Amino acid sequence: MKIWASIAIYAALLITALIYREELTLWVTNDPPIYQLYIISIVFAVLPILPYKIIIAAISYAAGVQLGMLITLIGSTVAGILFYFGAAYVFRNTAQKWLATTQVFKGITTWIHEQPFKSILICKLLPIIPQNAINIYAGATAIPFGAYVAATIVGKLPGIIVYSYVGDKLLSSPIAAISIMLIYMVIISLILWLYHKKSKITTQ
Repeated sequence: MKIWASIAIYAALLITALIYREELTLWVTNDPPIYQLYIISIVFAVLPILPYKIIIAAISYAAGVQLGMLITLIGSTVAGILFYFGAAYVFRNTAQKWLATTQVFKGITTWIHEQPFKSILICKLLPIIPQNAINIYAGATAIPFGAYVAATIVGKLPGIIVYSYVGDKLLSSPIAAISIMLIYMVIISLILWLYHKKSKITTQ
């Protein structure tokens, strides 16, 4: 059910972007300054008022695919690092208490600490796991910072690449955007299946 729920979310985001394409076009065609795009990428990663996929697509449409990828990758990584250090040094006790009541990481804690890069990478690829929860978990449980940052960057890249191209093509070529999304959904569904299989093995 979680796989189908993820697919439904992606489809809803795509439909929403198509419905509000005129409003999106108006904003991005006003040629917003680069620094503003960086600020937006960080703020919406820290405060997920809107799904970050929409932010990636909008920024990439405004700045171009390559620059949009760079802006959103840097912005989301900076936001993740803020959560990491906050959980590690500022509100560690609170974060640990919160994690103790969070079901998503139960059963895979040992696996995460045995293979921090691989496990954080997979968690970053999975749309069903809240990204800020991963950031808080990594900081509160002392996952090595280098492994965390490297896994975060590599794990975010596929989604950022996909949504950057979707943002670039959505208004001019919706069919191409939908095709890219469908391919990505298939890949994510496979990753989700492998993740569930790994989780069951780990908990046995």
